[in-house]
Amino acid sequence: MPDFPSPLPPIICRYSRTAGQWQAWFEGPLSVPSGGALPIDAVRGLLERSGTPAGQVVTLHIDADLVGGEVLTRTATWDPPELRYREA
Repeated sequence: MPDFPSPLPPIICRYSRTAGQWQAWFEGPLSVPSGGALPIDAVRGLLERSGTPAGQVVTLHIDADLVGGEVLTRTATWDPPELRYREA
């Protein structure tokens, strides 16, 4: 299993018109995005593909809509296959 920084870099999730889907990636220069029909699909795919261990706390920056008019910031715990959101 790879070593994971603690905390993980934030996850960015935006809609890509070119790809026609939501894309999620770890903030930073070397992250490869994961895609999905919904934001949660893209984030879940990224966490599963990267081998992120259960119990890892993640910070999410997700566009609130397809045009990116507002960014929602949430904190969640990865409990495969679910994300358990914390109270704001």
